Amino acid sequence: MPFSEAIKLEVKKKSDFRCVVCGMPIVEIHHIIPQEENGPDKIENAVALCAHCHNIYGGNPTKREELIRLRDMAYQRIEEKFHPQEQFIKVEKAEGRYKVVKQKEDIVLKCYISEKEDFEQAATKIYQLIYKMGKRYPEIGRALIIEIQGHRNAEGGYDRDMFELQFEFLTKCILPFVHVLHMPLISIENPKEQRNLECEKLMIFANEEEMKKVDYELHNLQEEN
Repeated sequence: MPFSEAIKLEVKKKSDFRCVVCGMPIVEIHHIIPQEENGPDKIENAVALCAHCHNIYGGNPTKREELIRLRDMAYQRIEEKFHPQEQFIKVEKAEGRYKVVKQKEDIVLKCYISEKEDFEQAATKIYQLIYKMGKRYPEIGRALIIEIQGHRNAEGGYDRDMFELQFEFLTKCILPFVHVLHMPLISIENPKEQRNLECEKLMIFANEEEMKKVDYELHNLQEEN
């Protein structure tokens, strides 16, 4: 039986609608193991090839392993192109452990969050630490370690402030400005080149409308100057 239309479309998407061997954009979906050899009509046996590469690889059983390798390499390359963050960020559970992957020359920064500090206070403290170290040592990698005292809920997990601090503020806002980030729950390695903070003051908004209002006022102020 031929491949279903759903499988054909999925294979074309995985190959970016191109031949996995030469990259030509005009492709057909072929069986790696032919139908006459009882090759299954499943996605694992499907490959996107242009007519020329199909003539080279399609009828040659000695090239099947190479074709699978080329297909899988193409899939990985395309996945990394469209989802780089998912591919390269290294995350591991790290409750109660210090498994920070760092370079020898990295500066190790430790920041302690006390039970009395709320989200805004903790975020501001961390931001200021990264900003000051970036100004002092702009070219040196930073390994940031966060320790949180208390802030537990009835189930034993972190309360809303510290959960938001770790999984929203630190991973989304601070990670680009350090080399590695260690929090009580996870350790993450920055997949890109470390950046330095340009703005000295952290601005926290209650909602998107408030942020847009401040952006508008700042824009008008810049135009006046």
